[in-house]
Amino acid sequence: MARSLAPWEPEIDGAEGSAATTVLLKRYDDGAYRDGLAAFDRVIRSHPGDAAARAARANLLLVAGRVSRNRRILADAEQAFAAVESMDPNTGVATVGRGIALLSLGRTEEAVSTLKAGLKRSPRLRAGWENLAIAYGRLGENALAERARRKAQRIKEQ
Repeated sequence: MARSLAPWEPEIDGAEGSAATTVLLKRYDDGAYRDGLAAFDRVIRSHPGDAAARAARANLLLVAGRVSRNRRILADAEQAFAAVESMDPNTGVATVGRGIALLSLGRTEEAVSTLKAGLKRSPRLRAGWENLAIAYGRLGENALAERARRKAQRIKEQ
């Protein structure tokens, strides 16, 4: 069964935004980052109420911030995910993204509570469990870290 596309997906498919995330996963490229942001910003302007488009932009910020280790971009990612949370409070995807941004910013205790809240609503997010394990490890909570790692391993990558 084919899934229906969000209104913005055809626009992103041909835009710089989808390629930018792939490039940034391997190494930081300022041009790809800026092209991706511009592409997502165009989509958001044409579909202002679409939380998925804003989440995709927030994810680009998160990837760019983590790869470049740029705290300003990570802080922007955290704020972008918080905005998505307010638009779509029933899903944990944005909350997990915000938790990962907090962890990347070194705000470990806040990251733990945020990740747990997101995983409560969306428990099949492997990246959430993996990052929760890292956060627990940083706090010296080794048994909790191992439990989160095992949960992550039981989830197939998507």
